[in-house]
Amino acid sequence: MTIGLSQKTDSKFMGIWKWLLGFFITDEIFAVATMKKEISRSYFFGLSILPWFGWSIGTLAGSLIGNVLPNVVMNALCLAIYGMFVAIIAPVAKDNKKAFVAILIATTLSIVFYYVPLINKVPSGIAISISAVIAALICASLFPVKEVKENE
Repeated sequence: MTIGLSQKTDSKFMGIWKWLLGFFITDEIFAVATMKKEISRSYFFGLSILPWFGWSIGTLAGSLIGNVLPNVVMNALCLAIYGMFVAIIAPVAKDNKKAFVAILIATTLSIVFYYVPLINKVPSGIAISISAVIAALICASLFPVKEVKENE
C-alpha cells in the first residue's frame, strides 16, 4: 500500500516523511488517501493521526479488557472487523467496475481456500494474502493502466 500511495505524494514528501508514510498507513487510510489526485504531508498526517491513536488505544483496551468480556461480546467484536472492510470496499466497488471484478475474484478465491479439501489447510491470513495477490495480478493483466511519461 505504501509503495502505491507514495506515487501520489507531492514533492515535499521526502526522506523521513516517506518512512512515516509507511509507519502510519492502514487499510482505511490507504482507501481514503487514494481518492486524492495528489497527497500532501499535511493531508496525509491529518488523515492518519486520529486513526493511529484510535488503533493504539483500541489495542491497549482490547488487551486489558479482552479477557474479561463475555464470549458473546468478543465474537461480535470479531465480526465487526469484517463490517469495517465491507464499508471500505463497497463504495469503491459501486463506482469502479474494475475494482468490483478484483473484489469478486479475491472473494471467490477466499471461498475456494475455505471449502476445498487440502487447500483449506492453508492458514486464513495466508489464504487472504494469496487471494488478494492473485486477484491483483489477474486484474492488472485484464485492465492494464497506461503509463504517462512525466515530460509529456
